[in-house]
Amino acid sequence: MVKDNQILVVDDEIVIRELMSGILEDEGYKVVTAANGAMALDLLQERDDFVVLITDIMMPEMDGIELIREAAKVRPSLISIVMTGYGTMESARSAVQAGAYDYVLKPFNLSEVKVSVSNALDRFRLTSENTRLLEITELFEISQSMASIRDEEELLDFVLKAALDRAVAVR
Repeated sequence: MVKDNQILVVDDEIVIRELMSGILEDEGYKVVTAANGAMALDLLQERDDFVVLITDIMMPEMDGIELIREAAKVRPSLISIVMTGYGTMESARSAVQAGAYDYVLKPFNLSEVKVSVSNALDRFRLTSENTRLLEITELFEISQSMASIRDEEELLDFVLKAALDRAVAVR
């Protein structure tokens, strides 16, 4: 069973990338790895199928906290998980402030990684479903309003206003 959502693992240590990739692929996830933040951002800009970002904090050039901030600009819906071998209250606070969903300490427990990813994907699904339900509700309300309008010009004005409101909301 292959799960649809792609996971991007970013760490400057190849051993960690391979270990994380192996753990997650054994669970049926599709995994792509990157050796640094710049490579990860390039992948996020090229592809739109990443749902979870797992990143080390301590990396050269661009640390994991900066990567999370930059990744959120490219893909706001991305769920980020931070992993570090140097866990402190300050690094945890910084990760959360940057938008990290979870924080995993190295050496990591396999079940902890699996649970963290599963929870992140559940959050993504719930957020996506909530967005979809809000859109359906909005469409239902618009159709109800349209059904009550009898004047053609008034109907056209309503449709134009609703479309403009929706376009502004999407921005």
